[in-house]
Amino acid sequence: MKFTNLSRTAFAIGAAMFVLVQCGPNPNPNGVTDTGTIAANVLDAKTGQPLPTATVYVGTIVHNIVPSDKGAFTLYNVPIGQQTLTVQAIGYATDQEVIAVTKGQNSLAGDAGNIRMTPTI
Repeated sequence: MKFTNLSRTAFAIGAAMFVLVQCGPNPNPNGVTDTGTIAANVLDAKTGQPLPTATVYVGTIVHNIVPSDKGAFTLYNVPIGQQTLTVQAIGYATDQEVIAVTKGQNSLAGDAGNIRMTPTI
């Protein structure tokens, strides 16, 4: 088969586009296309005061968060469906719950968005 200049140019452009698509930045490295968010306030169950730090797991993914001064946090790009949210803080019992994450929606964790952590000390 004889290649013309036009077919060589078309092949080169096609090959360059393939390389760019395959090697370019991946906006979604985990392959998850449908996501939502989980939001909550982490509070001390006895005093109602916000907890300054916590570690949050969604399934097996760890999110080290520093809640705001009101204990608020939001996790973005959480895969849709039933997700197990685990919250841990030093000196408190681990809190775990199943949350239904909806595409493009903000799902509240805990009771009306409040996760009340029970002190262990």
